[in-house]
Amino acid sequence: AQYLKECFQEWDIPVQPSRDQPYFLKATPDRIQAYQRDLLATVRNQDLDALKERHSNGTLQHNACNAFGESLLHLASRKGMTSVVQFLVTEANMSPYVHDDYGRTIWHDACWTVQPQWPLMEYLVRTCPVLLTLSDVRGHIPADYIPKSEWNKWLSFWEEHRDELKEQLLFSIKGMHQKMNNKDATAENDRDCENNDDTMMMEHEVKVMTMGASAAPSSAAARAAIAAQEQLRLQMQQQQHQQQQEGTTTTTMHVIPEEQDGQTSSERRMSITTTSLPLSPSTISKEEETKTLPATATMMVAAVVAAVATPTDKIIG
Repeated sequence: AQYLKECFQEWDIPVQPSRDQPYFLKATPDRIQAYQRDLLATVRNQDLDALKERHSNGTLQHNACNAFGESLLHLASRKGMTSVVQFLVTEANMSPYVHDDYGRTIWHDACWTVQPQWPLMEYLVRTCPVLLTLSDVRGHIPADYIPKSEWNKWLSFWEEHRDELKEQLLFSIKGMHQKMNNKDATAENDRDCENNDDTMMMEHEVKVMTMGASAAPSSAAARAAIAAQEQLRLQMQQQQHQQQQEGTTTTTMHVIPEEQDGQTSSERRMSITTTSLPLSPSTISKEEETKTLPATATMMVAAVVAAVATPTDKIIG
């Protein structure tokens, strides 16, 4: 293990906890439900024909695991089942990025044996080398699980595959970074679209409220509603102009929640909040995401609501 850690340090590759990585699969109900005894027996018996039949008829799905996150790939890796691991990853498209509740990956289980299967190790080096750099909840990387009696054999393996491991690791890490950046860019575009939709929805909501006030026989109520709409529009323009001058990357959207059972339209409108969303999620904390409307905006919305909700006899009276 020390040899690998020195290699990682030389290659500027940090050791990180597996449970902190966003690309790992979670132990969902579908995955747990798929973890059946007959399927486990098929894997233990290395019955590739039965696995291929399950794959063809759609019963080999969801990357099955138990409630502790231990998957079929954990089992196959621990038993040194090279052909089964290759089939599950290459043909059944099961992700090797799985860990149990202790943060142990399939590389942890592959190293945790007194009879290492070198063809399996070579396959894992080519398929998921980055797992070698990830630690469990106790801070142990896979190489820490190697039995002392096998240290010399593993040292020979690392030295023999040092160049390939470095190449595969750097390539894999670069690919993951690109994939995560692409996801962030897609999420940013989605947020921009949502912000535009929410701004339009807010403007539509104010127009509806204004139309309701204008329909009332009181011109004063209509003027109050129209004035509130105009003030809100000017405030939004002023805020956007200020953000452009300051070069900020946040955009303000108004959130109108879904109507709850037993909730009146007025109560729903009064629950309007404003949310400042960053273009990059790393620039703002979770606690800062949702803020209440400024006092002036709250007063404007309240004025519109009051204009709509006031009974006709009181307006005329």
